Amino acid sequence: MEILKLRIHSIGLIIGAVGGFLFGKWDLPLQILLTAMVLDYISGMLKAFYLEEVSSKVGYKGLIKKVGILFTVVVANLTDLILGLTVFRSAICMFFCMNELISVLENVALLGVPIPEFLSSKLIQTKDISIKEEKDGDC
Repeated sequence: MEILKLRIHSIGLIIGAVGGFLFGKWDLPLQILLTAMVLDYISGMLKAFYLEEVSSKVGYKGLIKKVGILFTVVVANLTDLILGLTVFRSAICMFFCMNELISVLENVALLGVPIPEFLSSKLIQTKDISIKEEKDGDC
């Protein structure tokens, strides 16, 4: 029993060390990003059930997108490590936080939950800027 306990602790230690190296420190931008990603996935599932459009294919695509976001965070963190900076990872986390939170509000709005005007207008402006940049090739 003690050997099993030691192995479980060792595996946890290895996962924590590798995760710490890849993702950087466990700070507020990373915590908010991970929280926003979970909220987006759950709100997307709720929306799918509510609209009776549940699809495992769409759910898997959402999870793959989340993994892609995490890969981008890892690349940004490694870039920061190479350059001796701390700016790229934080910027990437904040960028994806906004995208995820906009998606959460869109999903919740489709459930019939009223979104305050001051919040929805700012999010629409942010989304319009993002879409314009994607079309212009700046993003």
